[in-house]
Amino acid sequence: MPAAGDPRAPGGPADRDDARRARSLRVVVHDRSMSPGLAPGDRLLVDPAAFVADPPRRGDVIVLHDPADTERLLIKRIIGVPGDLVRATRTGAVRPAAPSAGPPDDPDALEELEVPPGHVFVLSDRSARARDSRQFGPVPLASVVGRAWYRYGPFGRRGAL
Repeated sequence: MPAAGDPRAPGGPADRDDARRARSLRVVVHDRSMSPGLAPGDRLLVDPAAFVADPPRRGDVIVLHDPADTERLLIKRIIGVPGDLVRATRTGAVRPAAPSAGPPDDPDALEELEVPPGHVFVLSDRSARARDSRQFGPVPLASVVGRAWYRYGPFGRRGAL
């Protein structure tokens, strides 16, 4: 029997990872919208229960239903959580410290908004060429399938995200 504090002890980190692995969905990356971090052919484990006890965080990589085609899944990165002020631009988005007094002084700015409760603002890592919250707006948490947490293939790219 492992000693208390040992990762293999009942209820320890190893047990939690086993449980997360067992409930995880398997998703294959099909496009380059998240490259170079994720590439076509990467195989991911996605935890559908990730946000039950843990709120979404900026930087989380998530899988969500495409708002234009709910049968299709998208992989994006959270850059805004509820209450965040986000300024979307043609090349990405930023979180300004305070709302603009007037129109944004950035000529590439598209809009400025506060992420509503129960939503997240997502971007692709290759923002200039992909569909994300700049086109379809903040994403309801009900549309989020889960948090991607591990790349299990290809073998040479395996590891935590």
